[in-house]
Amino acid sequence: MNCPSSSSDTIFRIELPNGKTTVISHGNQDPKQLLEKVCIKLAVQPDFFELIRGDDGGWKLSMREEYEVEKRHAKLGLTIYAYNDNGIIKAEVRGVTPYAPEGADIGDMVISVDGKLISNVTSAADVERLLTEGRLIRLRKGRKTKPSTDSVKVRHISASDAFQAEHLINPTQMPVSEKPRLPKLCAQAESAASEAARAKAEERLLRSIEELLQTEKKYVDDLREMIERYLSIPSVREIMESALRLQKMQMAFLDSLEEALGDIGSGDRSARPLVRVTSAMNT
Repeated sequence: MNCPSSSSDTIFRIELPNGKTTVISHGNQDPKQLLEKVCIKLAVQPDFFELIRGDDGGWKLSMREEYEVEKRHAKLGLTIYAYNDNGIIKAEVRGVTPYAPEGADIGDMVISVDGKLISNVTSAADVERLLTEGRLIRLRKGRKTKPSTDSVKVRHISASDAFQAEHLINPTQMPVSEKPRLPKLCAQAESAASEAARAKAEERLLRSIEELLQTEKKYVDDLREMIERYLSIPSVREIMESALRLQKMQMAFLDSLEEALGDIGSGDRSARPLVRVTSAMNT
C-alpha cells in the first residue's frame, strides 16, 4: 500500500529496465519496504524480484532466478509440458494464458510442486498428477537475461536534487509525484519488442502442439496395432464373436420390448399382443 510522502522521506532515483529512470520517496532504506514500493510503482509483483546491495552502496533490483506461484481456483494459467531428458523427468512452461501469474514466461522450468522435486518423479504422468493436486509451484527462469534489461539500479539522492533528477528523467515531466511517460520512439520500440516476443511465444506454442499431435498419432497407431494382435488370437476371436452375437440378440430383444410398449400405449390393449416374440429369441 502506498503511503503519502512526507518531508522526511529520502528521494531515490531508479533506473528502469528500458534505460529510463524514475524517482520514489521513502522514509528508510529497508530492502523489503523499498522492494515493495518500487514494484508497486512499476506495477510488477515483488515475488519475481529481489533487491541486492551494490558495490557503490546503492541498490540493484533484479529478476529472481527462482520464484513461486500459487494455484487458485484450480487454475494456474500455464501450459506445462513434461518430458524425459536422458532419464530425468523435466517440466517446462510451453504456454502462458492472459490470466497466468505476471512474470512467468515460456521456457521457465518447474522445480517442485508443494515441495516435491520434479527430478525425483519417475514419469510424466506423475508430473501431471502433482500439478493437478498441488497448489504451490516453484519455477526457475528458463534463460538468463541481460543486466541492462532485467535489472533496475536504485541510487538515493538528496531531497534538494529531486526536481533536477525528475528533469533528467524526462524533460517534459514536471511534478515529482507523477509517473514519467516514455518518449514516443521508446514506446514504439517497446511495442515492436512486445510483438516480436508474442510472435516467438506463439511459434513455440504451435511447435509444442505439433509435437503433442505427433505423439498422440503414434499412440493411436500403437493402440490399433495392439488390438489387432490381440484379436488375431483364435480363442480371443471366438470370445469376441460370441459376445457380438449375444449383443445383437439383446439389442433385438430390447427393440421388441420397446415396440410392444409403444403398441400398448397407442392402441387397444385387447387388439395388440403384450409381448412380441421375434426370431432373435430363437438364435
